Amino acid sequence: MPSGKDKLAEFNSKLDTQVKSDLKKKITDSKKRALPSLGDYSFYKLVTDVEAIAKKLGLNPEAFKITQPPSKLKGTEDVDLAFNVGSVAREAGKDPEEVAKGLADEIKKLDSVNEVDVIPLKGGAFVNIKLNHASYFARVLDEIKKLSDDFGSFNEGDGKVVILDYSAPNIAKNMTAGHLRSTIIGYSLYKIYEAGGYVSFGINHLGDTGTTFGKVIYQYNKEMSERGDEFKKELETDPSGTLMHIYRKFGEESIKDPKAMDEARELSLKLEQGDDELIDLWFKIRDWSMECFYKVYDKIQIPFDGMMGESFYDDKMPAVTEDGLNLEVFKKGEEGAIVFPGQTLSDPSTGKENPNVMKTRVNKDDKAEDMVWKDEIIVKPNGGTLYLTRDVATIRYRAEELGAEKIIYAVGKEQRPHFMMLFNIVDQLDYCKLGKAVHVSFGHLNMEGKKMKTREGKVILLNDILDESISAAKELIQKRKTDLGESSDLNDEEQDIANKVGIGTVIYNDLRQDREKDIEFNPDAAKSLESGGCPYIQYTYCRLGSILKKAEDYSEKFEVPADISQVEKKMLVLLSMFPNTVSEAMRSNSPHKIANSLDQLTQLVNTFYQSQDVNKAPEPLKSFRVALVKACQQVIRNASDLLHFEMPERM
Repeated sequence: MPSGKDKLAEFNSKLDTQVKSDLKKKITDSKKRALPSLGDYSFYKLVTDVEAIAKKLGLNPEAFKITQPPSKLKGTEDVDLAFNVGSVAREAGKDPEEVAKGLADEIKKLDSVNEVDVIPLKGGAFVNIKLNHASYFARVLDEIKKLSDDFGSFNEGDGKVVILDYSAPNIAKNMTAGHLRSTIIGYSLYKIYEAGGYVSFGINHLGDTGTTFGKVIYQYNKEMSERGDEFKKELETDPSGTLMHIYRKFGEESIKDPKAMDEARELSLKLEQGDDELIDLWFKIRDWSMECFYKVYDKIQIPFDGMMGESFYDDKMPAVTEDGLNLEVFKKGEEGAIVFPGQTLSDPSTGKENPNVMKTRVNKDDKAEDMVWKDEIIVKPNGGTLYLTRDVATIRYRAEELGAEKIIYAVGKEQRPHFMMLFNIVDQLDYCKLGKAVHVSFGHLNMEGKKMKTREGKVILLNDILDESISAAKELIQKRKTDLGESSDLNDEEQDIANKVGIGTVIYNDLRQDREKDIEFNPDAAKSLESGGCPYIQYTYCRLGSILKKAEDYSEKFEVPADISQVEKKMLVLLSMFPNTVSEAMRSNSPHKIANSLDQLTQLVNTFYQSQDVNKAPEPLKSFRVALVKACQQVIRNASDLLHFEMPERM
């Protein structure tokens, strides 16, 4: 009969083989994709042409950004695009108005441009661009039609592998609202990098070992000893909820009995060392937890390419420790521990050195100059490892064995010091150069102004949030049916709509916000679906579909009329900018840039169809407007797909 350690080794070996096989297939499949380059898009061509002009004039093109003109700026009512030259002029030591005029004289020579003028401002000047609508907008509509679902995608990644680490719940604990942000931000970035031509590979780094797991085992054994059959029945009825309960209960026990923590640490070490009985229990608890996790992941339709917990790297840590000692990145510390010596670290996010991360206070009133270096433990004196040890082994595996070009961690902002230390260690070990691994941080999901904490019991389960939002969507549909004198019972299609609206609301309400900011969770917020956001976008999409269903006797070949309305111009400009928006979202790891663009587009679309009857327009205007409606619906669908919420066909 194989030992517990052999069982775990076999389990991890199969997982390793499967992950590498799946990744190989994804790389092969990616080579079949025929994505355009960013340079193939009309807006990007215009941007690069303007950048070339700026360089020719001795200016820094990165100091300005071409976008739609500010709504409050007078004299821009008919302007399509604009940029402020204030910063680029100051950088070059020149007068902003003269710089703007020099740029305008050259930009007006471009084929896609009709007129250019300059608006002087205090300390700056705007260059305003009026496009050649007939040619530029026709090309944009043609690009959307030809590329369809791939409009906005581009081949920058060239099939390189990006590993995204997101969600990462702990075994033996329910997924809470606190897991929401990592899960949906991480998966949105997964889709955005795929749109950028990379091979996205999502890994769920489960917390399935360490002291936390030792706490669960300690309390599990105690409950089994004291309550036996009653405890078994609770596990059969609600395994994940029962495990969460005993995790919290351990917190109470450890206060009453300080030795409980020592025993939990000992159990954790025995598990890591391969205790047969504990590994059998580990498999059982893992299965219970995974059953619970998949209920949530299936509901929000978020997949993973690998469910690889911390325990997967147990046999990979000795090599890391050996490398660290041989390269003198690690050293022997007190009582036989192995440590990473305290030192000034490089911050990959700023490119600057940070001398404070590995310093600590001897006394609470110490000033910065009085703080002392703190060595970070890699291996404890008893041979036990830590989260940091496993993370170093994780990056080595992902960079060297999976061949990741980039590794992205969607993890809360409080982990910044940990990741700065981790990235410096793997850089010094030559596993992964600084900048190749990225911490995509995000703010807390607070309740009543405070971060939720599992051990204190002040949590809201993620599954409950999703169910509540779906229920709120159902209530809206039922109210509408009742108002029409119909039965409030939902058919299958209406149930599907409620699911898409409810889940989409939870996802979009997060992704539309700058990820760095804290978000206040209000249990009643899901009931305010009427206020806009995701349902507004979904309704707009359906309304466009309704217009297209009614469209008859129009031509697929059309010309852009000379007298199109201001809202139509703004819609077309925004559509043309979508590929650049996706590119900016990828470069900054910021899904909210796509969400903001999507929100802006749907507002324009609503203004458009409330003021124009597409199907009653005379030709050739009708054919143009049908093409515009098709393009808007396509881009709304493409953007919502990158943000991972679905469009119903009817609402």
